[in-house]
Amino acid sequence: SNTRMGQRGMQSVIVTSEELAPLGDLTLGEAIMRTRSASNLTSDLQRDNSNVCVLLNGHQMIGMTSLEVYRTEDVEYVELYPPGTELSGTIEAYMRFAGCVPTRTLATGKTGVFYAVVWLKN
Repeated sequence: SNTRMGQRGMQSVIVTSEELAPLGDLTLGEAIMRTRSASNLTSDLQRDNSNVCVLLNGHQMIGMTSLEVYRTEDVEYVELYPPGTELSGTIEAYMRFAGCVPTRTLATGKTGVFYAVVWLKN
């Protein structure tokens, strides 16, 4: 059942360049929702208009922003960390002052910040 799947716990998701390539004409938010690897995050992204806590290229603090502002064709890959999945704590610590807002996931019912690390092509 779906409930059991949701409780199985969610890992972070990496949406690869291979998955994004055919979706290059979409915004990043739209593209992510069409990928297989992020399919269990779709309901949360739709509800929040793809507003997540963004870290760009692993070092540039963007903060709360919609993934719709990025063009998929400019993106190499994306790391998605729904609440409760950023277990190392490094992104959380780095982004502490980015003003990110906690959200409650529909999938697991966990509350926390939804982080996305967006890697742009060089």
